[in-house]
Amino acid sequence: MFTNPLHPTILNSNRSVFSALGPAIIGTSDSSLPRNWKCLPQVPISQCEALVCRHPQSPIIFEMRGVKQKGISVQDLITRGPAEIPRMLVGGNAIYLRGGMKQMYIRFQWLGYEHLNFFTEIKVDPSQGIPLAVLAQELGRKINSFYSVAQYSFCSNEQWRMGARNIRLEQLILLSMWNTHENWWQAEIAIAFPGY
Repeated sequence: MFTNPLHPTILNSNRSVFSALGPAIIGTSDSSLPRNWKCLPQVPISQCEALVCRHPQSPIIFEMRGVKQKGISVQDLITRGPAEIPRMLVGGNAIYLRGGMKQMYIRFQWLGYEHLNFFTEIKVDPSQGIPLAVLAQELGRKINSFYSVAQYSFCSNEQWRMGARNIRLEQLILLSMWNTHENWWQAEIAIAFPGY
């Protein structure tokens, strides 16, 4: 233990548990979602734990107009046209990530599929940014790509297994995106289980 003659000693019980990745790992509580939705537990990005987020961005939240909870169906993002998505999303035409970022990297960490180490990128015009609706549609496509690979891969956690008899693409709800560090983002996803 280090003793500083100018300041009193800080006891272990007074240390903070704060982590720069904390909000990205904790995300939304299940209690704020409909009863049949369950947030996918987030897995910390191990390679990034030692890095400091030099330019942290606020989370990007996806909310549908006229609905009281956040989130948009990934199926809607894939099947709807580019004219419909901006009208469906609250702030669909709002511009994000303006100011120098040329791409955002997205890592999908899904319990049971950590071995896939699946990451992708979305191009961003550094001077113009990217409209929320365009970002949402791109994310829908990227989640679909991840799902297409994962549903035929080994899963070490039966509760979160993807596939026709397990968690289906139609059940996935994109809630938000969290900046974990630098240009890296992590999707917060909920699963809409059949109502009970």
